[in-house]
Amino acid sequence: MRNLFVNKLKYAIDCEDESKYGASVEFHKGLNIIYGPNSVGKSSVIIGIIYALGLEKSLGIFSSKQNPFKPEFYDKIENKKIVNSTVFLEVSNGSQTITLSRPIIGKTEICTLKECTLNNFEKEKKQSDLIADGSGVMSEDGLQRYLFNFFNWDILEVPTFEGGSSKIYLENLVPLFYIEQRVGWSQIQARQVTRYGIKDIKKIAFEYLMGLDKFNVHLVELEQKALRQSITDAETDLKNKEENILVLGNASKDQDGGLIVNDSHQGQVNIDKLILLLEEEINAKNKEISSLSKKEEKTKSFEVKERDKLREISNSRRVAADKVNLLIREIASYENYIHTIEINREKNIQLKKIEELGTSLNVAACPICETPLSSSDEGCCRLCKENIQKISTPEENISFLEDEKASFSKILVQKQIELKKARQYFTDLSQEERELIEKLNFQLQTYYGEDLQQIRKITTEADLIMNALQKYKGILLQWKGLSKIRDEIKKLIVKEKEKKDQIRQYEKSVSDETILNKLLEEFKENILKMRLFSDKRALVKDIRLNDFENYTPYLDNFDIYNISSSSDNIRIILSYYLALLQTAANINDKKIRYPCFLLIDEPKQQNLDEEDLYTSIDLVTKLDKNKSQVILTTHVKEKKKVEPYIVQEMTSKSDYLLKRIN
Repeated sequence: MRNLFVNKLKYAIDCEDESKYGASVEFHKGLNIIYGPNSVGKSSVIIGIIYALGLEKSLGIFSSKQNPFKPEFYDKIENKKIVNSTVFLEVSNGSQTITLSRPIIGKTEICTLKECTLNNFEKEKKQSDLIADGSGVMSEDGLQRYLFNFFNWDILEVPTFEGGSSKIYLENLVPLFYIEQRVGWSQIQARQVTRYGIKDIKKIAFEYLMGLDKFNVHLVELEQKALRQSITDAETDLKNKEENILVLGNASKDQDGGLIVNDSHQGQVNIDKLILLLEEEINAKNKEISSLSKKEEKTKSFEVKERDKLREISNSRRVAADKVNLLIREIASYENYIHTIEINREKNIQLKKIEELGTSLNVAACPICETPLSSSDEGCCRLCKENIQKISTPEENISFLEDEKASFSKILVQKQIELKKARQYFTDLSQEERELIEKLNFQLQTYYGEDLQQIRKITTEADLIMNALQKYKGILLQWKGLSKIRDEIKKLIVKEKEKKDQIRQYEKSVSDETILNKLLEEFKENILKMRLFSDKRALVKDIRLNDFENYTPYLDNFDIYNISSSSDNIRIILSYYLALLQTAANINDKKIRYPCFLLIDEPKQQNLDEEDLYTSIDLVTKLDKNKSQVILTTHVKEKKKVEPYIVQEMTSKSDYLLKRIN
């Protein structure tokens, strides 16, 4: 059995003038009544419990800017500005006790949790700061994740309307054990939160808390949807890959999933057949080439021999050309040098004449450089002998230059003869090269040119066929490679069908029948005791639970909620919630997650007769108080009838829940 017991609630408020206000309410197992007239703070006890557990969405609060409390909890109290306001809540799961502390103003999204009683909260050093509001409530640091584990509830995902999945949150479960004062009495699970888009959330919440095996169908449905998504993804991937292959091969699919190729020569043909045709063409071409191969071998032998000889001649011709060019450069240098010697010889002849003239004219200095002719220093001018300094006289210079000219003239003649021979050799090699090329071309064309041309033509055709063959083989290989995806899709479709059959063939289990029959039995007994259908009591036996409509009670021929008085609807809702508690408390089934806890906020304000309220109280007191807890806010004329169960009382309209402490 799963239990939620609220042990103690405390408010602590600090004002700007350092005054303090607060309230403390202790609860026990069984029935707990918060007693007092309207507008004194009874509902604030309920709100404090809900808020401390991070369940303000069950109050219709969906924004952090909204505050579920009255202004005296977060703004001003007795015209004093509030600076700090905190709610403390001690709860138990039947074996373990924890205390929660959450700010009402300030950093309200964080809740402090300590594994101790409220009385020891300040002494306990070890604490956990958990996320009480926002997207992290189900994270590792989330308050809701902690509470799910604390109550030993499974954290599960269920299908959403959009085809995805969402976790079941606490605010989806609270509407089955909390009747909120304003909207909660309009219908069963009136404060159910639909913002997560969970499909059939009221039905799912009921099946989850009451431990019905049918809840598993929703999990199977989620698996089926996941399989459907996988199939869709795989089919999309397959389609894209098929389209790429079809475009690449200019092909289309036949009815059996084979490839029809639109070939330029064969037309539209099955790719397997086309590959066979191309292989046959390749074999035929190879036979044609083979029949010409012997002559081709002879051709290659002759061609290799002649080309080797041609290569030798070409190399020799290039060497001869280099030698001719070298000789031309050498001859040019010799000619330039002989020309220089002639210039120097003429210069020395002139110097000789000047010297003779100097003797007859008694010239004392060189007319060119003005060096005294009497100077005999080695290297100095003796009538400008600067170019031939080691020859002391023009006669000696002239003799030397004539000898040099004669020597170089002989060399020049030899080089000119050598150049003539080299040119002739080059000409001969060039002629031999041309003749060999002509001979080779003539022989190739004359003896086997047509056969070679035919071989080349057949080889080119064979290459084209081979390219096409390789292309189509590659396309076929890619196409067959998609069989893995196709097989996977088939397997997924089989699994999806199994899940669909599992959902379609579901029948109520024995456990489900036991739980639902017990719930219906308790509900019928409750409405009879609350004097519902007093003039139509025969209808009670015809009441059913509609498993298609969130397991709510119904009649085939009547609107069960509008048969007689305006309070009928309130009595039906109260009877139903009491039946949930009674069923969970009386059936010892570990699958039931219902916490055997019920919060009821002031049914009398909904025109419920006091007699019916006393009846509901009597029904609660008959439960084993160690197995359940009910917290009820109310105010009746005959206080004595409820006095044993009052845990907090506000005696008058001015006796508010919050009191001055100092």
